[in-house]
Amino acid sequence: MIVKTVRVSDKGQIAIPTEVRKACGIERGANLILLEDSGRILLEREEALSKALRTQLNDMLAFTERSLKKVWDNAEDDIWNTAGKPDHPGVPVHQSRREKTKTSARRQQ
Repeated sequence: MIVKTVRVSDKGQIAIPTEVRKACGIERGANLILLEDSGRILLEREEALSKALRTQLNDMLAFTERSLKKVWDNAEDDIWNTAGKPDHPGVPVHQSRREKTKTSARRQQ
């Protein structure tokens, strides 16, 4: 860990010490993201933050897919993939609720 003191200019600017820039891989013209959290300031290289977010989003997507696999692989839900097709006796997708009730009542008779 490197600890340095910096002074804020009249324009609100600071200079990042050379030692810190080298350690963090910050070059002239680099874009930095400034985050404030409860009075604390964090500077992060734009590329590093972007990569971290991509990794986290990919991890979240993988977790979501694993979690929902049970739902997606549910055989009882397969009726929704075939309903309304000519070779399937299911209720047509375009049928209204009232029509579904009439159809259901006719089947029970």
